[in-house]
Amino acid sequence: MIYVDDVSERVKAKLELEFLAYHDALTGLSNVKKLEMDIDKLINNSDKNGFYLFVIGVKRLKQVATTYGHAVSDALIQALVLRIQQTMATLESDFSSSKVYRFTGAKFVIILSKPITKKSYANAIHKINRGIKNTRESPLQTLFGKYQLDYQVGCSEFPEHGHNSSTLLKNANAALVVAQNVNAENIVIFDREIGDKEKNSFQLENDLRSLNFDEQLYLTYQPKVDLNNGSLLGVEALVRWNHPKKGLISPVQFIPIAEQSGLIIKLGEWVLENACLQLKSWHDQGLNSLQMAVNVSPSQLLTSGFSVKVSEGIKAHGLEPKFLEIEITEEVLAIEQETCIEVLNKIRKSGISIAVDDFGTGYSSLAYLTQFPLSKLKIDRSFITGIQNNKNNLAIVNAIIALSKSLGIKVIAEGIETDEELAVLKDLHCQQGQGYLFDRPLTAEEFSLKYL
Repeated sequence: MIYVDDVSERVKAKLELEFLAYHDALTGLSNVKKLEMDIDKLINNSDKNGFYLFVIGVKRLKQVATTYGHAVSDALIQALVLRIQQTMATLESDFSSSKVYRFTGAKFVIILSKPITKKSYANAIHKINRGIKNTRESPLQTLFGKYQLDYQVGCSEFPEHGHNSSTLLKNANAALVVAQNVNAENIVIFDREIGDKEKNSFQLENDLRSLNFDEQLYLTYQPKVDLNNGSLLGVEALVRWNHPKKGLISPVQFIPIAEQSGLIIKLGEWVLENACLQLKSWHDQGLNSLQMAVNVSPSQLLTSGFSVKVSEGIKAHGLEPKFLEIEITEEVLAIEQETCIEVLNKIRKSGISIAVDDFGTGYSSLAYLTQFPLSKLKIDRSFITGIQNNKNNLAIVNAIIALSKSLGIKVIAEGIETDEELAVLKDLHCQQGQGYLFDRPLTAEEFSLKYL
């Protein structure tokens, strides 16, 4: 008796499972698991030349998926992989071994090892930088059409920047974060300064998570004035952190950390609550026409039920909605547009004012002025500083003021510091202003002493 068992399907399935265990299904590239194994193998077998690890981060891929669907974002990922592989092909003359991996949804990793010459590393930096530039300038072609995609690159080196896979990846990612924060056009290479900043950010995040807001945080208030007569119109609430060991910590440091960690929601609620309490106090003391502006982050604005919380909160303090102003950035207008319009419409209909902060520095679009229910535009200080000597900035500010007036939107100039700047803005018929020429941000006590 002879029994025959065809195991070809079983073998095929086993091979497919083994492939999927170490490869990304969409791109066919090796995955994170294989990446870590390969790094550990390189570390164990590494010679004095070491190896180089590049982390590529794609910007706003999530926005593409939200706007156009996952089919388009997947097609873009595949097109980008081809672009990366084209760049990799140019590195064959410099390295005996080179490989690309899909790290996460919007990240890729390149490992270059066994350099052929002493100039191989410098050549690789140059060629990858050129690949970044080409990708920025040349749209990616997909079945769904052409799309412009932007990415940045961070780099770490073995053994200079770590002796295990987790440290090398962490440090390359830290360099990538720096590259993305400044929208770098070239590779950012990890160094001790980046490492120190990463460590400090981690410590600040831990401190933020554990601090008692009422004990360490406080608000300052910078006046907004009518440029025609200099009268006080309102204030902008600005949060400050007085750390018990490190002293005053700039919002530039801790606000991005709060945003990334999700703590910005709790922080934003604290700011709004205390700003309303202070405004009510000043109204009761005679400044009954004063308006309070509060900055709101993108994640806070898009939180479920935000518009209702704001409306109920201001009513609970016995304030009229018109005395509260929500300040948002242009970034908010560029993401989740339908949801953003819906939330802002609810806020505006309740009587609360809406201002766009730092206008002109982000994703500026004239469509924002017609699609969104805006009350005011705040022209960024970069356009105001030295405006009397800068014809280009003068033309831009003049155009913004003229267009805003035609749409019934008020204009506030930020960062006014000299009489010369004020004179130009008055000539342009700018309505409101804010800056050190009028006053610095004041504590509640300082403001009360000066304006009550």
